[in-house]
Amino acid sequence: MEIKSGFVALVGRPNVGKSTLMNALVGQKIAITSKRPQTTRTRILGVYDDERGQIAFLDTPGMHRARNKLGNYMERAAEKSLGDADVVLWLVEPLSFAPENQGADRFDSANDDQPEGRSKPVNYDQPVGRSKPANDDQPEGQSKPALWETSSSPGDSPKESLPDWLRSTSEDMIVEALRQTEQKKILVVNKQDTVSGDALKRTLDLYGGLLDFDAMVSLSAWKKMNLSALLDEIFRLLPIGPRYYDEDTVTDMPMRGIAAELIREQALYKLEDEVPHGIAVLVEEMRERPSGLWDVSASIVCEREAHKGIIIGKGGRMIKNIGTAARMRIEELVEGKVNLKLFVKVRKNWRDNSTYLREYGYDPREI
Repeated sequence: MEIKSGFVALVGRPNVGKSTLMNALVGQKIAITSKRPQTTRTRILGVYDDERGQIAFLDTPGMHRARNKLGNYMERAAEKSLGDADVVLWLVEPLSFAPENQGADRFDSANDDQPEGRSKPVNYDQPVGRSKPANDDQPEGQSKPALWETSSSPGDSPKESLPDWLRSTSEDMIVEALRQTEQKKILVVNKQDTVSGDALKRTLDLYGGLLDFDAMVSLSAWKKMNLSALLDEIFRLLPIGPRYYDEDTVTDMPMRGIAAELIREQALYKLEDEVPHGIAVLVEEMRERPSGLWDVSASIVCEREAHKGIIIGKGGRMIKNIGTAARMRIEELVEGKVNLKLFVKVRKNWRDNSTYLREYGYDPREI
């Protein structure tokens, strides 16, 4: 019996629910999640397998404009996933269409990720334009910009062909990237449970007019609603091919890497706003005793001495809270008891230091 298989990239702006969706689809927590943007920093593989074939999902960092070397790494990881994929899923959130919110706030009031304050007024009824094909000519010796940093045609800004409401969501760069790819594309509207049917339809109509999508699906990753419809569309679009991974494989990430991410996840949940983007986690020891107890030793790395004090907390309470929550998640991972020891190190400006980036698992040569 012939089966279908291939790679499917999940793309979207930061914090739109890509990791939550991949975890729901593969049925296991592989990628960490939080309400903070740019939680995912590298490409993460999650494998789904059934009688129809195999899907290798690639969870990518949210597309954004890089501000440091870590951002450059995340940018390239997202772009590499686009190039490797057979199918691309573009995740978006529902737009808000209540009359009192029209043009005032793109986030629905039921959305837990709504930022403080109000966004720039937008016009949802502006016609959607299309740009010319991208110019592939690149001067020799000049570094190639990310897909979403290139113009749609020489001498013309890509944003000029995009509607105001899209520019207000910072998703214009995603449209520019997808316009330059030949892969099959599926529009996925996440968090369908947070808006009315009319608002959901309007969202599908507006986003659906931006690109030639091969399918459009609405769902709720958090509530696991309508996931089967998305899987059906993916298998419809995938080519016939072999299983690239064993049927019982869920991810190719080593256990030590998953443990580091689980610790970072708890730090993201518990620390103040100014700290999380400047932390990394390095698992320095992870071994199982003959008794079945796991010894895990890890360092939380930050960029400032002031942040070290925040991470440790008064009387060590904060790092204890992070450790307790992380230990429980790691015990679920290893299916055994864990003795977790956490330390805090200061590495000034590590996000712009190539040596530190490689040490903490963000090596661009391995993308």
